[in-house]
Amino acid sequence: MYGREVARNVISKYGTNEPVEIAEHLGYIVIEFPLPDVIRGIILYFKGHIAIGLNSHLNECRKRETLAHEVGHAIMHKGIGFFFMVEHTYQRPGTYEREANEFAAELLIPNETLFELREESVEYIAATLGVSKELVALKQI
Repeated sequence: MYGREVARNVISKYGTNEPVEIAEHLGYIVIEFPLPDVIRGIILYFKGHIAIGLNSHLNECRKRETLAHEVGHAIMHKGIGFFFMVEHTYQRPGTYEREANEFAAELLIPNETLFELREESVEYIAATLGVSKELVALKQI
């Protein structure tokens, strides 16, 4: 639930649910470059700046979804990288990943649209909105 609440606050504050616009408002640098297929996005902290790297091999829908996910991490998990978390905290990586996914689902799947498509399959909703089935399923919980 935490990720959803944060996303609602961000949408309200910035008047948009577009991850690119939110990243701009927050001063995040978004760059695309080739990454291994298993990595969709990363956050880099450098001298007080936040850069979000997106795998340039992703299609535009996956880039948007990945950016929403990484913006969620940057807002909710400031300064906590994956390796730091694994080595220095008692939190499981899955907890942070779920929060970032909840943030992305809330950002990219408006309640009104989900209500309009409520009789449709998860696959149809995902294809219509250009998001993954996993995000749709998470939003419907």
